[in-house]
Amino acid sequence: MLYRVSKRSKQIKAPAFDVARGDQPMLTGYVGAGLALLGPLMLSAVNFDVFVQRLTLWLVALIVVLCGVDYIVQRRHLAYLRSSSIRTIKHLLIAAVIRWLAWFGILAVSFAIYTALLHYNDAWYNAFRNAYLQFLTLWLIAGIPYYLWTLRRVHGRRWDRRDPAVYVCIAARGAWRAMSKGRLPWHRFGGYWGSATARTTLLGLLVKAFFIPIMLTFFYHNAKNFNDAVFKLNQHLGLADAWTTGFYSLAYRLYKVCYEGLFMVDVTLAIIGYVVATRWLDNGIKSVEQTGLGWLACIGCYKPFNDVVSWYVRWPGTGIENMADTPLKLMAMAAIVGLLVVYVWATLAFGLRFSNLTYRGTFTQGPYRFVRHPAYISKNLAWWLEFLPSFTNVKTIFFMACWNGIYLVRALTEERHLKKFADYRAYCAHVRHRFVPGMF
Repeated sequence: MLYRVSKRSKQIKAPAFDVARGDQPMLTGYVGAGLALLGPLMLSAVNFDVFVQRLTLWLVALIVVLCGVDYIVQRRHLAYLRSSSIRTIKHLLIAAVIRWLAWFGILAVSFAIYTALLHYNDAWYNAFRNAYLQFLTLWLIAGIPYYLWTLRRVHGRRWDRRDPAVYVCIAARGAWRAMSKGRLPWHRFGGYWGSATARTTLLGLLVKAFFIPIMLTFFYHNAKNFNDAVFKLNQHLGLADAWTTGFYSLAYRLYKVCYEGLFMVDVTLAIIGYVVATRWLDNGIKSVEQTGLGWLACIGCYKPFNDVVSWYVRWPGTGIENMADTPLKLMAMAAIVGLLVVYVWATLAFGLRFSNLTYRGTFTQGPYRFVRHPAYISKNLAWWLEFLPSFTNVKTIFFMACWNGIYLVRALTEERHLKKFADYRAYCAHVRHRFVPGMF
């Protein structure tokens, strides 16, 4: 029932990768950047909890809009989405309900795990837990219509083997047969769980489970920080001497608006990339990093693992806000904003396909036309400028160099993973330098 395909259905092969064109138009990223900044500016709240509730509704609307934009932009490249359909309405409804229940089970079990783990009970994750319940409610309402629509148009083995709900159904069916016959049908499981596609699907689910709480929490806190920065800037502009005696204060508040706004755009597109993986956009995970070094280098940069790393590799404590009001401070702030523009520009190139530790296509738009890791180099250089007052001794410089080394390992392990794919090898031949054009 889960894999019934019409005999008259036709699979159309996806278009090949083109280094000159790239597989991801940046229009979705640009639209998302504008809307990401518009949301917090439109919202006002008495407290953070009310702000989070309103921002969650905005995020849902933003996801719908960006999915529509991405589909329209790429429709001519996604003709192969019109694949087979299930034969009868009865089979369509049964398959939709079963998969809807399977995904609800995945989401419910995940929430139970988040609730049970002490780390996710920290107050820092309060916004995530509240938002997760809202998304769970949304799935209860919209899950069946989504699957009815999707299975009618893009049903087939190619898609089913990437759907975690299918593996839940296989496991449930195997458990039912085991209870009825007194033994597990291991020979039936081997064809599914032993395949590379199954490992990719399950590891992809693990990637989402780890990064969604972090990115969603960043999303709410960055939105509030951006909102506060804009409020403080407006408050300062209301002063009579804003452009004279308060020039350096004005420059710093303008810097904070740019800083928080850029990170707001970054985390908004990142969280949508993690949440949205649909057959309609063909933006699902095609491969996942499977080496321990690759995983450690990546998750070591995020909570809670970066807290452990920070015990040994101390993070600088003094930021640019503590610098004296001099032209050097103005130049440093301008350079930081410029580097973060490159960093966010790299995120825009992914559109709705951003995800750590995974391969979801090769991207050649934006700064990826010049170097292979523009986000890493721009972010690490921005850190040196952002914490410039801290680098007064060799130890602090050494620790920052160690953090740079972690990102170097991330870049190398990512390339080792991605070079398994012919289109990325073609991209590397086209863009030869990792970090600095014409140098290295």
